[in-house]
Amino acid sequence: MSNKEGDLKDFIISDNANFEEVYYKFNTNHNYFLLVINNQDCLLGVIGWTEFNRALSHENCLKLNAAEICNRTFTYLFDDQAYKDKCLSLFYEKALAYIPVVSREMKIVDLVNRSDYFQFRMISYCPQKEDVILAHVLHDVQNIFYLDVGAYDPWIGSVTKWLYSSEKARGINVEPLEKCYKSLCADRPRDINIHAAVGDHMGEIDMYSNYHATTAVAEYADERSNVIHVPLVTLADVCQKHVPENLAIHFLKIDVEGFEKNVLLGANFDKYRPWIIVLEATRPNTMIPTHSEWEHILIQNDYVFVKQHDVNRYYLSKDRLHLANRFLDMDSLRKIYAITDIY
Repeated sequence: MSNKEGDLKDFIISDNANFEEVYYKFNTNHNYFLLVINNQDCLLGVIGWTEFNRALSHENCLKLNAAEICNRTFTYLFDDQAYKDKCLSLFYEKALAYIPVVSREMKIVDLVNRSDYFQFRMISYCPQKEDVILAHVLHDVQNIFYLDVGAYDPWIGSVTKWLYSSEKARGINVEPLEKCYKSLCADRPRDINIHAAVGDHMGEIDMYSNYHATTAVAEYADERSNVIHVPLVTLADVCQKHVPENLAIHFLKIDVEGFEKNVLLGANFDKYRPWIIVLEATRPNTMIPTHSEWEHILIQNDYVFVKQHDVNRYYLSKDRLHLANRFLDMDSLRKIYAITDIY
């Protein structure tokens, strides 16, 4: 995490260094910035490409020194016990590559490299990037617990695959297709895997399955659909049987092809309150919105809509509204992370 002393010196330049010395230092070491120190070795400011290009446009640029070029309102942290946690927060909130760490006397003691500190090279397994969005919102949660209703495959389109593989998370997967359920059992030994559909009562149900989707709504079936008979459970029952006492459910994902209202009606939000709920909110294989059919259930149970991305809508429990500003658009997330798609 920390840079060696020799590496740190490559980033340091004296405040009285002239323009040519600044130019040389930038080009010799291929730095993105320089740390400007005074004659007491205290950090005075930072010269990045913005400051350097601004100096280039100055009519008397050759007469400028490092102190005159640098930005003195830069981001740094004091060397205390919490600085590593603060670094992580800053790396998420700002697109910073490095953060200087100084003593109370402003002496440089460390230069934290983002890529060394926290490597977030992420392969998204979801066409709508739910995994990227949720991973960002929950980045500072150490042991994530999820409930995935309509989990489908442990890899393809999985909202939970990246988090599970990173060993940051485990949870419950509920899936009505037997083949997919068996794949989940084989691939997710730390998870609880349930072969069932989820609805508003306990029992059994007929479902319609084809290559594109599996649904409990006959209206969405077609001539290619096969009818399968599966157990039907409720969210309340799943939570009561499988969620340990006092364990937080960090997110609930629901992808049930038109059966969202029935799933929500079977929940006990008084006792089991996921921090985040993400639902597919359009008619299957269309962009026609359906949230008006079921959103009132969430609102009545003190959930607040925070974001729509593609076909999905995201909701936060009212006691977790401090997370709302973490729901960024994909352009912003791509600037923060190196995201590689497999689609």
